[in-house]
Amino acid sequence: MIGLQRYYNILEDRHLLNVETEQLRKQNAELRRLLQVYIQVMCVICETQ
Repeated sequence: MIGLQRYYNILEDRHLLNVETEQLRKQNAELRRLLQVYIQVMCVICETQ
């Protein structure tokens, strides 16, 4: 029974890490998008000066 509990705990930890990884991927994608917008705006500003 102890082995099954340990296995369950490992699976639970793995699931939580997968959830966190997915959240970080989404956050990273959003930050990349914002950076692209910022770069585009800065390029437009530089071109107009």
